[in-house]
Amino acid sequence: MIVLAGMGFGLAGLLTCQNCEGMTFGYPYNFNGVTTSSGTIDPTQLLKEHGVQFGAFHAVGYTGNPTSSRSFCWNNNPIGAVDGDDNFDHFTGQLDENKYYEVTIAPEPLYVLGFYSVQFSIRRSPTGIRNYAVRSSLDNYEANLPGTIMTGFSNLVVNTDNAFCWMYDSYVSELYGSKVFLPDAFQTATEPVTFRFYGWNAEGSLGTFVIDNMIINMSVDSVPEPRVPLFWCAGMVLLCAGRRRLTSVRAFQCPAPRAPVSTPSRSGHKG
Repeated sequence: MIVLAGMGFGLAGLLTCQNCEGMTFGYPYNFNGVTTSSGTIDPTQLLKEHGVQFGAFHAVGYTGNPTSSRSFCWNNNPIGAVDGDDNFDHFTGQLDENKYYEVTIAPEPLYVLGFYSVQFSIRRSPTGIRNYAVRSSLDNYEANLPGTIMTGFSNLVVNTDNAFCWMYDSYVSELYGSKVFLPDAFQTATEPVTFRFYGWNAEGSLGTFVIDNMIINMSVDSVPEPRVPLFWCAGMVLLCAGRRRLTSVRAFQCPAPRAPVSTPSRSGHKG
């Protein structure tokens, strides 16, 4: 019985360890549930992944509804660009720290998240934003995260302060043109991480800031629970104790009973 109990505890430890394997994937935000009456929180049903909680996108500092369906988009962005002018020295707008889109992603208990990059489409209406940037909760939204432009998107560049620029007064959709690479500090997240997306230097109050087709490249790994080594150790102790007991029982055995010795009878009579 002790041997069986030890084997059971050891097997439980091994089965728990098999759940410690991680995976890497691209999580999509497609905004398919957004409509012109859906309000400031994206109602799109989110996919589920074991070990992580994905939050919905939220427009902070904006009111009313998105300006179009199936993307995250608002007007009334910070103004500062000049319509028809591609000289950024003439622009006067600034990033507004109180106006942004945000999303929070949190690990479930006993899981750790790794964030590697965020890529997304950017669009604007004819008088929309000419600058945008991404920040995060890891530094309390102090600095723009390092950005890059994917190959083939000539309308976009990244400044030395990691602010994205829409170089030309064009409003062609730039599908997946923008990408943010995330530093090593993002790869061992055991607390929720929030990303904020800012747009500014619009050419007019009706000009839009549109993000769409977002993919967050990340991983999720389980953290080994304390009971795993305890299960294993307890199993080994019980297993050894059981084997020792069996050995002792086998070593101390009663000798086989000897056959009785017959005593020859004496026959005779008195004379």
